[in-house]
Amino acid sequence: MSEEQLKAFFAKAQTDAMLKSKLQTETSVDEIVALAKASGFTIDEEDLLKVQSELSEEELGSLSGGVQIGLGVCNE
Repeated sequence: MSEEQLKAFFAKAQTDAMLKSKLQTETSVDEIVALAKASGFTIDEEDLLKVQSELSEEELGSLSGGVQIGLGVCNE
């Protein structure tokens, strides 16, 4: 996964109410990766966890545009 794919995924969630709602209810990395793939984005579990561990919640919130996901990775 590239950072661009992650940014694009979260950007889409900002404008797609159904995707945003689904993203907020997902509670596992596998579910989030599956949702991203179903939405046309190439991300994987290892890279999502790597990004989560490397960035603070504030940085993740900035990257995601404030989308809050079930894992608590990004806060609104």
